[in-house]
Amino acid sequence: MILTGVDGEKRVSVNVSLIKKKWELSQKQGKKIYVIPSDLSYIKVSPPPIEDVRDLRKALEIEIEEKFPEARWDFRVENGLMCLCAFKDFEPPQDAYALDPEVFVLARAGRANGFEEGLILD
Repeated sequence: MILTGVDGEKRVSVNVSLIKKKWELSQKQGKKIYVIPSDLSYIKVSPPPIEDVRDLRKALEIEIEEKFPEARWDFRVENGLMCLCAFKDFEPPQDAYALDPEVFVLARAGRANGFEEGLILD
């Protein structure tokens, strides 16, 4: 599968093999993943305050509505941590396969280059 990361005018494509868990740069364009600029994002990483995922979603919905009305958001709980991402004032293009907050892109780039731990300052 070919995925193309789009950050403003910059683009890079990779051919990803999910079976072999390998990737390589590609000249072809594929499904577009648009980067959400960090100044338009709200990221919160913490232990989940509520264990039940449905109740957690309801609580987060209230928090987001209070802090960022009309924001789009999603969350994930993994390895005992909750990661909440919200954004607004960024309209996803119609050809978007997925969206990715800039801070997550930077973290993945670090891991791809061998950094397992670190801080991202923006």
